Amino acid sequence: MFQVSIPALYIVAYIYLYFFSNRHILQDSDIVKSSIAISTSIFVGVALGLMIGNLILGGELIFVRSVTLAGVGITLYSPQMFLSAIFFAPTLVLIIFRILYRTAQISRRVSKRISRVGFTLIFWSIINFMFSLITFALTSSELFNDIPFAIVAVETMRSLFLILAMILGYLGWIMPEFFKKSIRGKAWIVNQMQKEFTSVSSPIASSDKTTNVAVEIAEK
Repeated sequence: MFQVSIPALYIVAYIYLYFFSNRHILQDSDIVKSSIAISTSIFVGVALGLMIGNLILGGELIFVRSVTLAGVGITLYSPQMFLSAIFFAPTLVLIIFRILYRTAQISRRVSKRISRVGFTLIFWSIINFMFSLITFALTSSELFNDIPFAIVAVETMRSLFLILAMILGYLGWIMPEFFKKSIRGKAWIVNQMQKEFTSVSSPIASSDKTTNVAVEIAEK
């Protein structure tokens, strides 16, 4: 039961990503945001309801595909292919592809190195997030149903893709100070040294000016 809900959790994460990316990347109007959120939620709700109802009522599995792993007797459930299309087609078209396109477009236009690196990391974060979803689909297919070790390997890959997506997303969206410093490199060190030099030299210049004024007054 929980396994058929995993695709829905991915969709919810993408919807959250959509609203978050609207602050800096997409900047859709309120009407567009509401329309996309409502339409995507309806598709997900209908597809998820059909799958859960099919499992609860029993009988022939019309909306759910089951795969039994040989040797261990574990049964995996996932959406049928046509239901997967209902799940992910609106999300891919309305959210993911738009964010990827806009992110790649902005990263080529910005001149600051920090901004360009940030948008590039966001782009690859979303790509890794998609890879984790693809590997999840592989575990529920009939490709590895007789190779339990392959299932473990693919699940490990899915976890790695998901962790990498979270790390890249954190660095790209949040841009912590230590990461900014590492991007600036020598340029940041030079700026700091220049600031320190300016703060040290300013009082000296001020005292020299004061001394010159005092000498002129004394001569008068």
